[in-house]
Amino acid sequence: MTVRGIQQITGSVILAMVVLWIVSFGASAQLVEQGVSDYCIHSSPDASAPERYAATVLQDYVARISGCTLPIVNEAPAKGKVVYVGFTGVPSSVL
Repeated sequence: MTVRGIQQITGSVILAMVVLWIVSFGASAQLVEQGVSDYCIHSSPDASAPERYAATVLQDYVARISGCTLPIVNEAPAKGKVVYVGFTGVPSSVL
């Protein structure tokens, strides 16, 4: 298996974890409503390659499903709704 293949598999696993986390919150975690969202995707500057890949895959799928492209940010905003991809840089209060 190539490095790219391992990155894609790891990215897919991380993406699945993000989706399961969102689903566990049910209706309270509506990412997009009528093509508009208050959410951004956080990918730490220190994120691994699979985490960065998972963030772009999540962004792509949300855009395909809803028509809304969530921005990927390296620093979570002080106020705002954030989808964290991976564990790197996630505040302990979120974990």
